[in-house]
Amino acid sequence: MSILQVLTAGRPVDLLTTIPVILVTILTVAYLVFQRILPKPLPGIPYNEYAVKSPLGDLPSLIKVARKTGDVTGFIYQQVRGLNSPITQMFMFFPFWKPTVIISDPREIEDILLRRTPKEFDRSENLRDLFEGIVPDHQVMLKTTAEWKAHRRILQDLMVPGFIRGVASGAIYDKVVDLLSLWEKKTELAGGRGFPAQDDLHLAALDAVMMFSFGAGQGSTAHKLSTVSDLSDEVKRKIVQGVPSDGVVDIPDGEYNGTTKWIMELRDYVEDIRKVFFKRWTWKYWRATRMRTALGEKRDFILGQLDMAVKEMEKHGVDDESWVRSAVEHIAVREAKWARKEGRQPDYTSSMILEEVRTLS
Repeated sequence: MSILQVLTAGRPVDLLTTIPVILVTILTVAYLVFQRILPKPLPGIPYNEYAVKSPLGDLPSLIKVARKTGDVTGFIYQQVRGLNSPITQMFMFFPFWKPTVIISDPREIEDILLRRTPKEFDRSENLRDLFEGIVPDHQVMLKTTAEWKAHRRILQDLMVPGFIRGVASGAIYDKVVDLLSLWEKKTELAGGRGFPAQDDLHLAALDAVMMFSFGAGQGSTAHKLSTVSDLSDEVKRKIVQGVPSDGVVDIPDGEYNGTTKWIMELRDYVEDIRKVFFKRWTWKYWRATRMRTALGEKRDFILGQLDMAVKEMEKHGVDDESWVRSAVEHIAVREAKWARKEGRQPDYTSSMILEEVRTLS
């Protein structure tokens, strides 16, 4: 039986009247569906007028700007300036998704982040899109639930004055000394000329974080200093050759080493994902392919550090924390105390602990 026979229930067909009715019905349904999938703006918040006339919203314009600048955030800056409003809304996703509200007023942002409760503003799904591939179950990704509170209690004492003075400050001081030694050597090689220093600052900060987080990790700054100190006389002459006294020299200080190598690789993925539209699908693909080695090295490092922390704790006992010299040791002690309080065996490699420790690097 044909569709036409079904629609006419087997009655004789009058094409002159039936076909127009069918066409009108199809067009009416198509129009209603089209209206249904158009973006629905929130009242009172400025938006691009053209965006609400297309099911794709702002997406075509966003893609155009991203191809030109290589960064999707450029479109956000452009919209805020174009609409001349501290609060705007965008329609960046497919039909039936809620609009994305962009707030660019610094005081309002501070108020939301510091003084509003999760009942008013909880974590955005956009945050998960950015970091899901690196820390899929970390507390920064979770809504404010009982699970989030369980994650938070593992790290909640790390920023207290005692830990900062007793552990973090010493690590920071040592790495700043390493940085100054590196700069003294580079200044000597540059012969009064300038040299790039931004990467040195970043790596010194990373060294400090790795030290008070794990009490370990190959110091990148010390590695750079060793590389620079071992340069041959011929290379040293080439560094300043042809560079004016007020110029900037390029001093070869080696590749990233050890833990720094995979940390920097994973950092680059977070930067790259900002330029991608389908972030979650892309994360899944990257994790299964090109990120596997770096993620594996990170996991092996974390498990090794946790194992050493637990063994150190077993030597000193749970109640004496004077020996603690890193965040991972602090976490091991906290898990042991919580397990004793809850009447269970401690699990130092639970998914919750592994996820929280991952972000220390």
